[in-house]
Amino acid sequence: MKINRDYLWDYPMAGVDTESEPFQKWYIARVLVKGTLQDLQDVGFETIYAHLPALTLPYPIREFWEWYFDRPASREKYERIDRKPADGFKSPVPSAFVKK
Repeated sequence: MKINRDYLWDYPMAGVDTESEPFQKWYIARVLVKGTLQDLQDVGFETIYAHLPALTLPYPIREFWEWYFDRPASREKYERIDRKPADGFKSPVPSAFVKK
């Protein structure tokens, strides 16, 4: 997946594994909230579909994507993809708001 560094303005990225699943979930959610069509294409709709159940998203954005993937044409195109189950979310990058 191509990473747009413009969306990583608020996190120190030194030492973060951008290939890890937690980082990818976090990044996909950020792209769904703030990204452009090009960013969505760089992530890939198959990747969005696979990870959607496990993403932390604002309700209107989740509602839109669930509607989109529930459409008959989308369902036919993406239903072969295994979806990632939602589980406990832990950010792959340190938060400036959480004291250690």
